[in-house]
Amino acid sequence: MDNKTQDRLVLETKEAIEYANTYFFDVINTPILYHYSTIEALFAGILVKDPESEDKAISLFATDHRYLNDDNEIKHGCTLLRAKVKNLFGLDFCNDNEIFVDNSSAFVISFSKEKDCLPMWSTYGNKGDGIAFGFDAVLLKQSLNRIVPCLYSDKDINKFLYMALEKLKDYNNERITKEEITERAYRLGYLTSSMIPQLKNSYYAYENEIRYVNYSVTDIKYRYRNNIIIPFVIKYLPRKTLKSIIIGPNLDFETSKQSIQEYINSLGFVDVEIIPSKAPYRNL
Repeated sequence: MDNKTQDRLVLETKEAIEYANTYFFDVINTPILYHYSTIEALFAGILVKDPESEDKAISLFATDHRYLNDDNEIKHGCTLLRAKVKNLFGLDFCNDNEIFVDNSSAFVISFSKEKDCLPMWSTYGNKGDGIAFGFDAVLLKQSLNRIVPCLYSDKDINKFLYMALEKLKDYNNERITKEEITERAYRLGYLTSSMIPQLKNSYYAYENEIRYVNYSVTDIKYRYRNNIIIPFVIKYLPRKTLKSIIIGPNLDFETSKQSIQEYINSLGFVDVEIIPSKAPYRNL
């Protein structure tokens, strides 16, 4: 298969993947995505103090997938997909490296569709003492290029595969040539390997996660947290991407709002709505 043919097949498969992704996430129905964090992180650099430009006023860390909360995440995706592909297409992958090369790490930034979610506050929002950034989904998608919905159930995986393969029309054609069979296998391989970072354990379904994923990274940095040195890369967003900040349910709203408002105004964030969480929660 020549390079021109490979490029065509990759482009066709990417279009099919995007078609399937829009079923689970589109910016019209989900105009704001949330990133649960802490006031300390806001002050420490999520909002950049002296940005080089308006397009670099917000910085987020994309973390190596091996150091995410679910340390079995990618292997879980490989296991699910191996069984699914064998069941649906009769193909048998011998090991994870045939569908995902582990030394080619995926770097991830997590967002959520959930605006004010109690489990999210508990897990990612400093146990209710944190904040949640509300980002414009359209601008986020433009800045990060690829943000994708996570899939948590067998039903979702089946739906995703059905929609993607439906878009690749020759999967419905039983009378195909040997060359077309080769192309079909190539596209299926690209499709399934691309899905791996989207597959999450059903225990995490409450996150309703939309994530940025990137394999081709440069300028890897390292940070220390909980006795582990974690690789990450910095991704920047334009100032106008930030639309709101939600104050966590365990904080005094008026005091927190005043302090955050003054600080972000000093950095040039003057059109950001600051609102209280309505979640009933006390971190006792």
